[in-house]
Amino acid sequence: MRHKLRDLWDVYESIYVLINATTIDIRDGFIQSRANIADIDAGLLENLIVELGKKLDDLKQRYGVIAQDEVIVTIGNMVKHSGEGRLALMPKYIIEQLFTNYQAALKKFNMLSPHVRIGIDPGIYRATQGTAELYLTEAALFEDLCSLNNLILDLGPSNEKVDVKRHDALIRSLIEACFRYLEAFLNGLAFDFNVREYDKISGKDRVVLTEWNNENKRTKYISFRDKILKYPKIIGGFSEPPILESNCPSLKYLMDKSKIFRDAIVHASPFLEPWDVAPEKERAFYSVSINDATKTLEATLDLTEVIQKTLGRPLEELWWFCKLDCDDRFPNKVFD
Repeated sequence: MRHKLRDLWDVYESIYVLINATTIDIRDGFIQSRANIADIDAGLLENLIVELGKKLDDLKQRYGVIAQDEVIVTIGNMVKHSGEGRLALMPKYIIEQLFTNYQAALKKFNMLSPHVRIGIDPGIYRATQGTAELYLTEAALFEDLCSLNNLILDLGPSNEKVDVKRHDALIRSLIEACFRYLEAFLNGLAFDFNVREYDKISGKDRVVLTEWNNENKRTKYISFRDKILKYPKIIGGFSEPPILESNCPSLKYLMDKSKIFRDAIVHASPFLEPWDVAPEKERAFYSVSINDATKTLEATLDLTEVIQKTLGRPLEELWWFCKLDCDDRFPNKVFD
């Protein structure tokens, strides 16, 4: 009987942890309550088992628990022992295999992308219920380019040598950040489609989306341009790439202008190009201007909107996305 009570308690505690409802105080209470099971009078065990069983059934029903108790406890223990001072980052698509009504724990759960990672806190930091940290690589990289843009404006014009060098460093970093963000955004779209529509994707398309050839077990990298052309085509079910340089000025600018600067920064080299007597990359590296960075940023924001519109998705779906305000800055709300 005592063993059965412990088993029920483990499931109850694990569900509490996984729905992000465990505060510091609740965690301490869980630890004490489980320890007290050893001292409970044998005559009280049966009633306690029935009472806890009802609470557990109510909890399962409210959050739509569909995983077996053993799975819930195993994952709950992994979260509880994920490392001192660390949150367990659990992807949405994994949580969907455990719960059918997780939005009861996280209101905007249904609008999140499958690859969003939710920080599960087993009671290490949380003081009150109802809080959760979301982790999304493209969102973090979007914040990077927002920060860099605002830092450039904060620095302002100056003839001081140290300020000029800082300004140049920020400009180069902003251009690189735009490409990092866009590729993460595209990769996220590909991943989510692969998760949602796995059985409907052809083997050829899966190689493109995952950059992995399962037949020869090798990585097959897809270029930045090909991702822009092919990912919306595959995801949207188009017969031909819907976004091209010929119909999308922002893509044309990124490929014809921005990529020259990006390559000069990421793949810096003093070698001469076969068709030129000057070191093309170094020339681009030292000639990049604030105007180049600004146009790259504007093209990046526009291309994000074009991709969303092409796929028939509202821009609001990108809860982390934000446009420039009237003074060409990103508002502080983008960092919330």
